[in-house]
Amino acid sequence: MLFFKERSMPVEILFSEKFETVEEAVLAEWKKRERDYVNKGEIIAHVETYKANIEVEAPENGIITEIRIKEGEVFEYPAVLGMIDINEQFHKEERTGDQERIDNREKKLSPAAKKYADTMGIPINEIYKKISKTIIKKRDIEDFIGNSPEYRNPSKTLSTGRLSKEFISRLKEDAEAQRVFSMLPSGLKVCIYKQSGACIGEEVTIDSGSIIIADRIVVENGTIIKKDCRIESEEVEIGKMAFFEDKILWKCRKISLGDMFYGSSESRVGWGGEWNSNAELIIGDHCFIGEQAMLNPAQGIYMQNNVAIGAGSKIYTHQFWHSVLEGYHALHAPVHIQSNTQIGANVVILPGVRIGKGVLVAANSTVTHNIQDNRLAGGIPAAAISKTAFPKKLTNRDRVFLIKRLLKDFLNKQGYDADVRTNTLESFEWTGERVKMIFIPDRLTKEIKGDYRCFLISSNPIDDHMIDNPNATVFDLKERKITGIEDEASDLLREFFRKQGVRFTPPYWRYKYKEGVKL
Repeated sequence: MLFFKERSMPVEILFSEKFETVEEAVLAEWKKRERDYVNKGEIIAHVETYKANIEVEAPENGIITEIRIKEGEVFEYPAVLGMIDINEQFHKEERTGDQERIDNREKKLSPAAKKYADTMGIPINEIYKKISKTIIKKRDIEDFIGNSPEYRNPSKTLSTGRLSKEFISRLKEDAEAQRVFSMLPSGLKVCIYKQSGACIGEEVTIDSGSIIIADRIVVENGTIIKKDCRIESEEVEIGKMAFFEDKILWKCRKISLGDMFYGSSESRVGWGGEWNSNAELIIGDHCFIGEQAMLNPAQGIYMQNNVAIGAGSKIYTHQFWHSVLEGYHALHAPVHIQSNTQIGANVVILPGVRIGKGVLVAANSTVTHNIQDNRLAGGIPAAAISKTAFPKKLTNRDRVFLIKRLLKDFLNKQGYDADVRTNTLESFEWTGERVKMIFIPDRLTKEIKGDYRCFLISSNPIDDHMIDNPNATVFDLKERKITGIEDEASDLLREFFRKQGVRFTPPYWRYKYKEGVKL
């Protein structure tokens, strides 16, 4: 909790807890830096005690003039973390409404606007840049999205996919009707959903024993829900080519999943507080939730694109038991996980945590406070093992050597003894029973002609006019793009790269295993 003095210049950022003895804490993270402008009530730091991760709020509007306790520093509290100077110039400008003299440091987002921006994955700086108002409300961001195609998905309006009241009321209230409906063949079940108002795309499968119970259902093309799954919500949005394994049980007020989502068997969403007003699970494109993972979205769980949650992991958005009137903590706060992040198996994430972009959290860790971008973190409590560990910049030489080792490993896994010199910068060719594989480490200098089946693997883009072969598949490892023929043979190599974390565009692809495929 925070205590501050009467309004004056400057104002202390004072951290204090009332106990009989002096306690120790760690300054886990500063959200702001010296000379940054802050708004009263804005979260400016996270402090970790042996009991909880505590958000530190700015006591006044003003500029941080001094940070006294640095990140990672252990201190005894009560303590002054820093100082804020109240700059009268800003207050004067706010009163006069002189927009030309107001910069981004003075702009404010309403709580609803900030939550909506986080949900939609829109950077705050982008909002400040595009919206000139001083006080930015949710409606302003909605208008901004309406004029910004990159943030707009017109197929998911609130009116799309509303089920008839008669149908959904019966489904909710009659357990026997639920059981009978869930056991219907997929085609018939999808047809009834559509007739009742749901918006369901082509080639959608909802297998025997599976059911979606929601007032509004939007399911896009190619989604597969396997057997004995139950998704229960007020609103369900599922993107293109999502895949759910057997026996998932998800309950939450709102569920929104991006394209290419993969949910493993026996994963759980709900787990208490699932019908709270803030209970929502918002997941971006190409995300993964592992087997028996358990997510509690009572205060909201928000994941951006390319996030993987390992098997058996648990995410909490509330933590309480003992009475706060006896000095214990109750913590109720959302969890945010930013893009390109992997959470290892059996990781526990506590309420209020924000995990940055490009983070790898080691298995069996407990995350109690924020983790900054591009970190390898682990332990109990999880701490940064190394800073700016990822992504690593490879030299062209290292990159070529790595690709050649991967291709040799791929051929060995397919049962071929390939003679590939992995420690040279030379190109190589390998000829199988059906396919010729050509690796090009640099720019293609001669045309590839003929009609034989071939894979062209390149660490640099290949100009289309250099390829005169209708049976070629080009794997561009720099742009992560596949062009040309795609069949069961190219699927083998694409799936191999996927298991190395290399994903190609176009992204709407699903590997179909075929035994005995020859190269």
